Amino acid sequence: MGYSELLPRNTFSSPLFPGACPFSDCPLVRQKNREILSLTEELEQLRKEKDRLATENEALRAVLNKRTSALFGRSSEKSPPPAAREQEPSVTHPRRRGARPGHKGHGRVIPNLPEVEVVHEVPEELRRCRFCGKPCRDTSLTEVSYEIDYEIRFFRKKHIRKKVVRTCRCPGPWVITAPKPNQAIPKGKYANNFLAHALTTKYLYQIPLHRQVSIMQRQGLSVCEGTLTGAFKALLLLLEPLYRLLIEVSRRSRRWHVDETGWLNFVCVPGKEGHRWWLWVFVSEAVVFVLDPSRSGDVPLRYFGPEAKGIVSTDRYPGYNKLALQGLVRALCWSHFRRGFREAGKSLTVLKPWAEEWLQMIAGIYRLNEARLAVKNDPAAFVRAQAELVAALEEMAQRRDKELKDPHLHWQKRKVLESARKNWPGLTVFVDHPEVPMDNNEAERALRSAALGRKNYYGTHSLWSGQLAAVCMSILQTAVRHGLNPEGYLRHYLDNCQGGKAPSDLERFLPWNVPEGLREKSP
Repeated sequence: MGYSELLPRNTFSSPLFPGACPFSDCPLVRQKNREILSLTEELEQLRKEKDRLATENEALRAVLNKRTSALFGRSSEKSPPPAAREQEPSVTHPRRRGARPGHKGHGRVIPNLPEVEVVHEVPEELRRCRFCGKPCRDTSLTEVSYEIDYEIRFFRKKHIRKKVVRTCRCPGPWVITAPKPNQAIPKGKYANNFLAHALTTKYLYQIPLHRQVSIMQRQGLSVCEGTLTGAFKALLLLLEPLYRLLIEVSRRSRRWHVDETGWLNFVCVPGKEGHRWWLWVFVSEAVVFVLDPSRSGDVPLRYFGPEAKGIVSTDRYPGYNKLALQGLVRALCWSHFRRGFREAGKSLTVLKPWAEEWLQMIAGIYRLNEARLAVKNDPAAFVRAQAELVAALEEMAQRRDKELKDPHLHWQKRKVLESARKNWPGLTVFVDHPEVPMDNNEAERALRSAALGRKNYYGTHSLWSGQLAAVCMSILQTAVRHGLNPEGYLRHYLDNCQGGKAPSDLERFLPWNVPEGLREKSP
């Protein structure tokens, strides 16, 4: 009989002995078992902590890659079509600038500009033969060439108002003086043309006022910023009625593009902490900017009013969800939807193939929609194109749901796809409404000028100057949207402001009502 047969038997199981343990009653064994169980639990906790830290590290690395791409990557999200990518050679070489071999070119195009003739006479030293000294005779032959020149010129305009004397004895003044041209600011120092130029330069091209003053001084015009600021403040009273009319026109529309961006307004407002305000843009027939201290969804609700009906193209900012409460349909931007996959592919290398597949599918949706719009006047072809688009969207939705069912799906994939499933109704509004674009690029393009001004002069420093910025950007960008020369349009409006008051018949100053003879097409 062996030693193990003499030991007491029981059913106690320990990590060291998976079956019956002969030393289960030994205090030392029980102590070691407790230590082993404690270490096992600690090991499990450490494994969980390791997984948590790995996930957190991956998320931080994704954010770092995203920020690096934003700082040092390409600013454009455009990419070559899939066919072009397939034809690219495996070894890439730096491409030289300029036209490719075999390119026919466009020729030397001379734009249709006002022309100034400059006649160049043959110099005296060339009018005689250098060998015999005999003079040359004049001919009617010439050689013509063109070049584009530019001139900035500030000048003082002298008004000489002639007078006549009445020869009759009727009541009234005896001497009659020629009237002076109308001024938007009565008895002002600056002409309407000058004021329109200063406003356009500031609020369309976003050149700060102090920089404009520096340019003027180099041209010989000594001007004070405070004087121009006072003129701007007086012009706000003349421009606000036209701005309010643009708001009315915008509210009567049935389709809008809406977006917002930060704007610094260095004023103290009760209940408002800090100076970060928000510049909202509403694009329809008119382009309307609204400066508000809040980014809340109440801002577009107040703008549209309770009677508004139609479709609003926006990004995925949750503040726009309130628009549905007012009966407005929200169409979401596919550029932002696409951006989620691009950023996922840039953040982690392991996600790049997956992101590229989705980007190709999204590009296919864009192409199908373009093909559908190209045949919108052909009912039969449009029905076929519509069916292809709907089928492609259904296939995309099925793939999205299939990937989301995977319990081991990467956390960033799940984040992007869950956002897609949540926003799918808004992303597919364009299917039943072909007139609605797939993206919100019109609103984003309208905000580019404002973003440039925010960088150039940091915003505004009073309530009236913030309102003037919104008013001028609205008027000028609406003019640009309808093909007008914005400076000429603004000058035309100021020329009709009599006695420092806005015109009473504002409807005729809407860009689409401007007479053809006064329209100045942008180049």
